[in-house]
Amino acid sequence: MDGITHPTSRQFLREIAGKFRERFLQTGLYVNVLSLMEVFPLYFPKCLILIVPDEELDEEIPTTIEENLADVEETYTIRIKESVYERAYHGSGGDRMHIVHEMAHYLLIEEYGFKPITARSYGNIYVKYTPSSMEWQAKALAGEIMMPYDLTFEMDFSEIVQKCGVSVETAVKRTRY
Repeated sequence: MDGITHPTSRQFLREIAGKFRERFLQTGLYVNVLSLMEVFPLYFPKCLILIVPDEELDEEIPTTIEENLADVEETYTIRIKESVYERAYHGSGGDRMHIVHEMAHYLLIEEYGFKPITARSYGNIYVKYTPSSMEWQAKALAGEIMMPYDLTFEMDFSEIVQKCGVSVETAVKRTRY
């Protein structure tokens, strides 16, 4: 599911990613996602990260972020399937990216004010995948965190895969931007 929010640029997302990497002392190419999971709630106490049994989320959903509507203060819970966590632990680039993608959602919504303007997709009506799309923004920000442009712009996709620990598909996309 997707939602529409205020549009942003890849350049702005690169700036957010740089601040994020600096704040979490991620100065090298390889982002330690499991370490981020441990400290993220310390920096953002309104965000809880849970590793949940696979059955708790739909089969096609590896991770999710939910606003806790029952709370007086807005809080969020990131849920990560056990199998996704295990694969991330063993270095799976796609699963590491899923986790950072949910952190990116939190940052964009809570820290930068990119809250939904309109309702999410319904039935056969879909949000266009553009810079106004919440999913586009989170995916782009996660990519910028995992593969900082200033450190990867001269690399080919295989070097990005090796040094950043991402999937081939993600690295190929990086070489286009």
